[in-house]
Amino acid sequence: MSYCLMILVMAASLTATPASPSKVFELSEKGKLPSGRTYSLVIQEKPYSPRPGEPEDDGSRWGIDGGFAKSYIEKLELSVNGEKLPLVRKLYQDLSGIFKAEVREVGGEVELHLLGGDGSGSFDARFTWHPHEVERLIRHREVPEAVWEKTIFHNSCPDVNCGDDRPAPDKALSMKMNSP
Repeated sequence: MSYCLMILVMAASLTATPASPSKVFELSEKGKLPSGRTYSLVIQEKPYSPRPGEPEDDGSRWGIDGGFAKSYIEKLELSVNGEKLPLVRKLYQDLSGIFKAEVREVGGEVELHLLGGDGSGSFDARFTWHPHEVERLIRHREVPEAVWEKTIFHNSCPDVNCGDDRPAPDKALSMKMNSP
């Protein structure tokens, strides 16, 4: 009888304890790359609240293993030498539970590494900016030698020629090529 009473008391204390607010990742960092270029990185996660009737995760979100994410990335901005690098939301909104971020320079290209989640939802996300595209690689942290997802977002530059030396495409020529 006392054993059952003890279990009831423990269960009541668990249900009476308010849930602690979800810890979210926030970072505002400035630094210098090996080439001498400067960078500024801002990441802001926010607590995630499921909408009424929303189904649990179907495996399309990194950082959790089913259920609902505790957080989501609301803002992710990386600037190099004061110029904001292009990064569309769909390249990072499926990542949650960030706990580490690092900006690197590899072969003259800027890379952003994000680590997040734990266990079967853990990930290592790498974003690399190339001329005319941003590449995202996701590796599962429990199987780091394998690439689990690779996404390349083309034409990610706000201007026509992405600041390189190639001339802008001739609009009249492209309209001619696309007309019947």
